[in-house]
Amino acid sequence: MKLLVVLEHRFYQDPEGGVYCERVVDYNFIKRYLNVFEEVVVCGRFKTMDSPINKRLRVDGDNVSFVKLADFKGPKEMVLKYFSSNRILKKAIRECDAVLLRAPSPISFLSFSAVKKEKKPFAVEMVANPRTAMQDNSDDNIFTRIINRLIKVVWINHAKNVCMNANGVSYVTQYALQKEYPSYARIYGESKEYFEDVYSTINLKENDYYQGKYLNPHNATFTICHTGYMDGKTKGHITVIDTLNILLKAGYDVNVKFIGSGSLMEEFKDYAKRLGIIENVEFLGSLYGYNEVQKELVTSDMFLFPTMSEGLPRSLIEAMANKLPCVSSPVDGIPELLDEKYLAPYNSPQLLAQKVEYILNNPSIREKAALENFNKAKEYSESVLTPRRNRFYSKLNDLALITKIK
Repeated sequence: MKLLVVLEHRFYQDPEGGVYCERVVDYNFIKRYLNVFEEVVVCGRFKTMDSPINKRLRVDGDNVSFVKLADFKGPKEMVLKYFSSNRILKKAIRECDAVLLRAPSPISFLSFSAVKKEKKPFAVEMVANPRTAMQDNSDDNIFTRIINRLIKVVWINHAKNVCMNANGVSYVTQYALQKEYPSYARIYGESKEYFEDVYSTINLKENDYYQGKYLNPHNATFTICHTGYMDGKTKGHITVIDTLNILLKAGYDVNVKFIGSGSLMEEFKDYAKRLGIIENVEFLGSLYGYNEVQKELVTSDMFLFPTMSEGLPRSLIEAMANKLPCVSSPVDGIPELLDEKYLAPYNSPQLLAQKVEYILNNPSIREKAALENFNKAKEYSESVLTPRRNRFYSKLNDLALITKIK
């Protein structure tokens, strides 16, 4: 059976035909679908590169092919590319036995009507919350804010519709996303035609968990780590810098290192310079592969993640798997990972600084939190999540087989 997987990611093709991705998706990620389906067709936005590609995740491999959409960014470009994208998507959907949408995303939005029209069995992996993802920006003018609010309503309604119409819906959260975007199976009951499951996107093998003794702290200077894309402000980079500024003014010997890159990196650097604390901030850029990220996590003393929106953050679970005390914001699935005493509003550097101080000043609390986080992260190991994914994909595969026979 052939599965079409519609992803929100951008892909890059080199002159020799190799396909790469900057974030999350590599061939091992795609292989989770190949555990059940014989062939996987990956659909996403593509850029063709004129030179070899270095330091990106390689996606192509056996039994994987690609449907290439023209690259676009933002609602305006999506509208301009709508008809050409729609033609490509319709053809791809027709040629596959089942469809899986990673939602919410612009391409899942484009695909939804075509999937319904073709009457193909389809499932959704619900990985984020559009309500919290689209926050008002105080820097925008009133017209832009009105447009963004209208787009937000459209995205929320799309997420609700796609979950209610899909044959199967899997959620990265245990409760949070299910409450706002219920599936047909949740409302009307499970059957062979409608089903639901829970599993995270993360893929942690047993040797990915830090087995060393928790060091308390690693260095004389207390090091805070943060991981997140810098294409927007939703991951809380500015808040982390403000929190650091408060801690430094209070006399603490502390610094921050950021893992990740994006179009706003220079803006974040300039902000730290204006505050006069750039010497205490390290921008590491993109690190490709979990091993590279892990090297930085295990030499940090805690993880600070005041995000505005998440499904269930992989970066937070990775920090927990490496025995780091963590402070984050109480949005979406994060309260399912951390106790409320380690949560503070994403837009309150003062409260976040108090949480960090509590951890920083109490070595026994640091060690206890680190071990609690490590044990919680064990719930998201490959050995736990793979059977759930296989169960979900098998239900979609079986439904596609029945539909094909009919």
